[in-house]
Amino acid sequence: MSSFFGFSFLRSEPNIRTFQHFSGVVDTVPSYNIDTILFSGNTAFSQEYLLQHFASSIKVQLSEPIIENCIEQLLQLYENNGYPFTSVSVANISLLSINNEERISIELEINEGQIVYIEQYSIEGNKKTNRDIILRELRMNNGELYNQTKINRIEKNLRRLNIFSSVNKPQLLLDNNGGNLFIKVEEGSFNNFNGIIGYVPSTNNQHGIVTGQIDISMRNLFGTARKATIHWQRESELTQEIALRYSEPWLFNIPLSAIIGFAQRKQDSTFVQRVTDVNTDFLFNESFSLGTIFSYEQTLPSLTTTSSVFSNTIITGGIQAQFDSRDDILSPTNGGLYHVQIEWGNKTIASSRFSLQRLFTNVEQYFSPTTHQVLSVALHTKEIKSTKLEFSDLFRFGGATTIRGYREKQFLASSIVWSNTEYRFLFSQQSFFFGFFDAGYYSRSALAPFLFSTKEFLFGYGAGVRLETRVGLLGVSFALGKGDTFSQMKIHIQLINQF
Repeated sequence: MSSFFGFSFLRSEPNIRTFQHFSGVVDTVPSYNIDTILFSGNTAFSQEYLLQHFASSIKVQLSEPIIENCIEQLLQLYENNGYPFTSVSVANISLLSINNEERISIELEINEGQIVYIEQYSIEGNKKTNRDIILRELRMNNGELYNQTKINRIEKNLRRLNIFSSVNKPQLLLDNNGGNLFIKVEEGSFNNFNGIIGYVPSTNNQHGIVTGQIDISMRNLFGTARKATIHWQRESELTQEIALRYSEPWLFNIPLSAIIGFAQRKQDSTFVQRVTDVNTDFLFNESFSLGTIFSYEQTLPSLTTTSSVFSNTIITGGIQAQFDSRDDILSPTNGGLYHVQIEWGNKTIASSRFSLQRLFTNVEQYFSPTTHQVLSVALHTKEIKSTKLEFSDLFRFGGATTIRGYREKQFLASSIVWSNTEYRFLFSQQSFFFGFFDAGYYSRSALAPFLFSTKEFLFGYGAGVRLETRVGLLGVSFALGKGDTFSQMKIHIQLINQF
């Protein structure tokens, strides 16, 4: 039997790992496979239980990364079960001869440290936000066993509220009463104004159009994390829409939100459409949510014009799921957003009823190939199916928020798929220059008497800039559509102001 001196892995305090490497230690050990891993000093877990966590490390060749991985797993096991001050060292590495085959035995010495229960929580920096609102987002209780995985989620849970400009990593303080988790936050602006002004140059059959969109978001009403939004959009002189939404979080003291919305669209002199919806959203963790949808729609055609729209009502129900791993909501640099929504229902015209289905998907992914550069890639789809489709049922797209280089909501379709690709050069977290390419495909069946069957591939491209100014984030983009000349360039100006 031969022995080799080892190296130690210590957790000097929660959230900090110190790895003390001795140069050439593992290099002095011949290239043999690991036969056994022994533990000493363990009282919280049995030998058999610990060995179950290291089954994948048995019978593999000894290397420093293998030992590091074993001890990292051991530290995580302890810190997620109440032992944040555990330290582990390699006490001995022995060479064994078993059936004329030489193998390695490793002994890991564990210093468990004291067990910690979180008995209280100290919050600092919340001037307007209620303390209880922060505590419920921790998803931890008084007297709970220390769990590093849960504590690591706290920062993201609080940032997800989008009401704090900064959230420090939680710190563990110890006294005679047990553990005290200290959390420091800094409140940011609770409200957001997002305005877009667009100009579409004149064409042979249409004069130049100024379009506009305003979104106002209030994210922390009365310091309770309740939310309300107002949306207004003008696409032409006669067409505009308005929408109101309100979100009530943590119904029944569980992470269940209820969202109530109302929207109205006036489509030139053709029809008025009103939509009332009630959604629920259950947040399983800081990233994944699952919800339900109920919607009631009413379309009222104009009495003074002949249109392809009948007076009708649509009632639908459905489900939606979302996974959001973005590192920042306003200016993400890594992570992704994945959303899917499915609705089923019926459309009623007079005494006739027709089935209807809708599908929406949204995928966004952000990469940072190098420092201060971000690649943003998004893919979206919308589809509606019914035995009785009308002009008012179709999706409207094109413009600043879908495929840039076209007039706002220029196209009508029953099925759409489009992508947005941006490459950003960051000046700061919020400011950047970007180039973009948007592409899409849409189709629809003929709708008598005004709309014919069509399908078309579209693309738009251009460049823009977004800058932090005293009045907020100011963005300007220049876009060209398929076949456009520079005289047909679309200009969009966006202002995002937080107050």
